Amino acid sequence: MPVRLRRAPRFLPFVVTGVVLGIAVALAAVLLRPEPDTEVSLRAVLGYLGSIGGLLGGVLGALVAVLVDRRAARPR
Repeated sequence: MPVRLRRAPRFLPFVVTGVVLGIAVALAAVLLRPEPDTEVSLRAVLGYLGSIGGLLGGVLGALVAVLVDRRAARPR
């Protein structure tokens, strides 16, 4: 019986790439926005948006990894 090798992606690089891209988008959004008249510091805004962007980017990266894994598991 021949053995078929299944090429499955590693999930961690997808998730880490998503987190890094999410934080980069948050950084760009913070640096490109006009100066507000609020008392919230730039660090606080970057922290909040970086956390949210990193979380959403990681989830999207994991979703892409699942889709690639499903495609790899599909018989030809």
